[in-house]
Amino acid sequence: MSRVQNFCPPPGQVGTVAFVFGFLAWMRQRQTLPTAGELVERYGMTRATAYRYLRRYRDVMGMEDSP
Repeated sequence: MSRVQNFCPPPGQVGTVAFVFGFLAWMRQRQTLPTAGELVERYGMTRATAYRYLRRYRDVMGMEDSP
């Protein structure tokens, strides 16, 4: 299965600040948190990195962990 490249290039190809703002904008427009698999597909990151991003987003936004 090949990964579909969405509008966001991998983080190494854009500035860190631009990536963060794009990532946050995408996260905030969603009704629910994405799964780690969705982050892997969209951004081409590893599953471990996806889980780390989700944990940090939940921490910053004051959200509870999923059961």
